[in-house]
Formats: sequence, structure tokens, C-alpha cells
Amino acid sequence: MRKIFFVLTALALIAIACAPAPTATPAPTTAPTRVAAPVPPPQPTKFVPPRGGEYRIAATTDAPTLHMYKRTDTASSAYIGRMFTGALWDYDPKTLEVIPFGAEKWIITNDGKTFTFTLTDRKWSDGKPVTAFDYAWTFEQAMNPDNKWPYRSDPAANIVSYKALDAKTLEVTLKETKCLPVSLDKADVITPLPKHVWEKLDWNDPVKNTEIFNPTVGNGMFKLKEWKRDSHATFTRNDDYFEGSPNIENVTYRIVPSSAVALQMLLAGEVDAAAIASTDYEKAQASDKLKLHEWDPAAASWSYLGFNLRRAPGNDVEFRHAVSYATPRDIIADKVFNKLAKPTYSTFPPTSWVYNPNVPKYDYDMAKAKDTLDKAGYKLGSDGKRLGKDGKPLKIKLTHNTPSPAREKIGVIMQEQLKLLGIEVELVTLEFGAFLTFLKTAPYDWDMDILGWSVGLEPSGIKDIWAEATIPDLNSVGYVNKKQEELWLRAEKECDTTKRKEIYGEIQKILAEDSPYVFLVYSTGWTFYNKRVTPNEATRLGVAYDFHKWFITEGTK
Repeated sequence: MRKIFFVLTALALIAIACAPAPTATPAPTTAPTRVAAPVPPPQPTKFVPPRGGEYRIAATTDAPTLHMYKRTDTASSAYIGRMFTGALWDYDPKTLEVIPFGAEKWIITNDGKTFTFTLTDRKWSDGKPVTAFDYAWTFEQAMNPDNKWPYRSDPAANIVSYKALDAKTLEVTLKETKCLPVSLDKADVITPLPKHVWEKLDWNDPVKNTEIFNPTVGNGMFKLKEWKRDSHATFTRNDDYFEGSPNIENVTYRIVPSSAVALQMLLAGEVDAAAIASTDYEKAQASDKLKLHEWDPAAASWSYLGFNLRRAPGNDVEFRHAVSYATPRDIIADKVFNKLAKPTYSTFPPTSWVYNPNVPKYDYDMAKAKDTLDKAGYKLGSDGKRLGKDGKPLKIKLTHNTPSPAREKIGVIMQEQLKLLGIEVELVTLEFGAFLTFLKTAPYDWDMDILGWSVGLEPSGIKDIWAEATIPDLNSVGYVNKKQEELWLRAEKECDTTKRKEIYGEIQKILAEDSPYVFLVYSTGWTFYNKRVTPNEATRLGVAYDFHKWFITEGTK
């Protein structure tokens, strides 16, 4: 505009210079009228979410550890996930396509084996940069067999080398070519720890290494502010988080004695979130303090009844089939989960694209349960008690964690169902940390357990729970079947989607026939939050993604 105005002015001066001298004219008696400039149309105001506030969660289980490479439970994973991040890629929450995350880009060699990742610019909470050297050092420590990383077996089987080329460049070479996103998943195995802090400390001993229970330097959305075991854990935002400082200032987990207490706190507005039993769905829905968020999950969690395959009678597949016949999945879905879960028969729920609906189901039929036991040699005594193959009455130890209303109810249901078969069931309930230790520690004095898993979008991500190498950390039941392990590896290499689905279908058939688990139900996608909390728009990934964008509107408690 300045150029146009200058040109017009110059032309006016030329015109005046060439014109004859003007004659005098009388001066105006009034000032000239100013023409108002046009008013621009109003522009929409960009919404700026409020900053601050505390997001409060009621939890019935505290974290056993804050060590990234010792945790196998959800409570520890939740705490650690607040403080550390490392994933090089992620799924777009709306399209489910692979997108860059911790790496701004990557290059793959023609043979599909070597990935060169260029890291995004990130900082540790003490201001030092997160580097590829942090990744490489952490990988080296995690892969040391003496350090007993529970998830070590998969990277040990897949990665040839893992090294930092410079501060921003990480190179990972796989043993074999695999299809995307499987190969990305196999290469992206490390959440880094700050080398400059940890390299001087003992990896395993919390007495010698206070970072294990009190991390002082992280790179996640939040930093640990205070942790009082079995009371509360508070995390405060990390303003240097690489995606942007979180809107919410603090996140606090309040440890409560039971799910009933958690629910009452949620309904009273004392907390913003809690695990709500499906039987309490109507109470939450009726609350004027809570808002329901629903979605159709692309990856669902599922519950199971597992068998200790190390000892009788759990090591007898016919006994396991009989228990499956005695399991009323529909009743569990309707009565325990209030119709907010659905029966399932596979390691992949029906929400998965590889789900095989045509596996043997051994569905509820008490007559078949009795007949299967009779034919397998578990005879019914004159006193109505079912006898083991050693001639002694069958006595089963069924264990689960507490507090867990759903698992407590499933335990009682199965106790009654097996009683109808003449089998005595002792229910053994333990606090979650003690329960996991009990499951995974010799002499493995239990027969059946009730637990669950969450399945990711990539089907290969669940294979470790069926691997001999992960006994007892992930494969707590002690299941061994080499054929299905080989099929998992074949599926990772197969790039044809149809053929890959067929392989996963065969895996599901084997697992159904072997029945190391009785697959029970899978959960639909729903949750309640206090109305003062605004999460993200629900997609097939739920609402929990991009937590740094969540915000709290005070005064709506």
C-alpha cells in the first residue's frame, strides 16, 4: 500500500506542475467533512483454554515402583507416564494413521531393517537436552540380563544394534525385515532415562538409587511433586514439555481403601475421576456433577480367568475346557459389568481387525462341563465331591486382587459355578502389589486367577504374554506352545493384510483350543469426569490422548 500511495501522489504532483496557474477561490466557510473509514467485520475470537487447577483422581491401588524398567502394572505405568515420554511415533487419534512424535522424521533403508530417527528438540526438566545418547545408554542398561527388564525378550529377539550417531540422531537396526507399523513398533522400544543422572546410580537397588522411588529429572508433561505411599501422589506441570506446557497445573492421585469410597468422592465432587464399576453406571449418570464420555474403542481391554499350568488340575486341557463350559459369560457381562461389557473368546476382542469369530468357544453349558470332567477322569464321589485323578477331592485356589468389585463378583460366581460341579473353590484375595508377587513367585501356590489386559492397535503388541521367555513376569500362567510363538513371528513379517489376518486367526484358534485362559468379556468405551474437566474430543482412541490440552474450569465443581 505504501508503494501505491507514493505513485499516486507523484502523478498528482506532475499533473499540478503541468497545469496553468490557478485562479483564487474563496475560502470555505466550514471545515471539510471527514469520511469515516469502513469498519472491518468482527473477527472470531480464538478460544484460549484456562490454565491452572488440579486434576484429582481417586485410585484404589498405589504404584509398587516408579522405575520405568521394573514396572508391569497399570498404577506404576500411570505415574511413570506422567513424568517420562520417549515414543518416537504415535497414532493420529482421529485417522489412526502413523504420525511422528518423539522423532520429527525417520529414514528406512531399502531392505527395511535400519531406521534412522531424527529426534525432536526436547529438554529434561533440569534444562539439559534429551539426546540420542540418553536413548542408547538406557537401551544398554535395559538389555543387560542382570537388570531383569520384564519386556526384554522382544527387543532381544528383534534388534541387532541400537546406537546414537550424534545427539539428535538414533539408528536402530532390526534382525529381519518386517512390515510397517510392526517394524516401527520393534524399533521404538525405549523411553529414555536421563543418562547424566542415572549413570552414577545403581540400576536395581532403591537404597543406593533414590531416583527409583523419587525421580527428580524427567521429560514428560509433569514432574513428581510429592509421593506419600498409600496416601497420595502429586505431579506438577513441566513447563518445558516439548508439546507445550500443560494447561492443568497439578495432577493428584488419592489412594482410597475401596471402589465404594472412590465413587462417593467422585459423586461428591471431591475428585474428578475414578474407576467406576459398571454396576455404578446409573449412579454416575444421574449425578449433576459428572459428564459421560463414550466412544467405540479401536483397542479394548478384556478380562480373563487364567490357569496355573504348572500343576494339576490346571495343566489338563480337558479340565480347562470344563471350566470354560461352566463360565456364564453373558451373566458376567450383564450382571457384573451392567451390560457395559460383552462376551469374548479370544486374545483379540471383536473391536480388533484381526478378530477371529470362528474359534472353538466352549460356551456356557453345565451339562457339557460335567460330561467333560467325567470323560477326563474327574469322577463324582458318592458325597457329591469331584475327585482329582489322584482320587482326592478337587480343591481350587482362585486368586484376584482387591479392591476390585468386578473381580470380586466374578470370583464368587465362579466359586458357585464350580461348586455345582462338585469342586471346592477357595478365594484368595490380595492387595494388587502382593497379588502380582503371589502370581509370579515360586512355589506358585494358586490354581486360577482373575485379571485383564489392554490390547493396542498393533496386533503383535500382545504376543509377549504368550511367550515362554516372559514366564512368569508377563506369562504368569506358564503357557508354552512353540507353534503359536512361531506364528506370531510369521505374522510380523507378513505384509499382505489378508494373509496376516489369517495367521492371527490361526493363533486365536490355537489359544482357544489350549485354553490357558478362559476369555471372559471385553469393555466398551466410556468414562465419567467431573464437569469442570474438559478432556479431548472422543475418538476411537478414547479421550486420554494429548493430556496437555485438557483444561479445568474452576467454579463448576
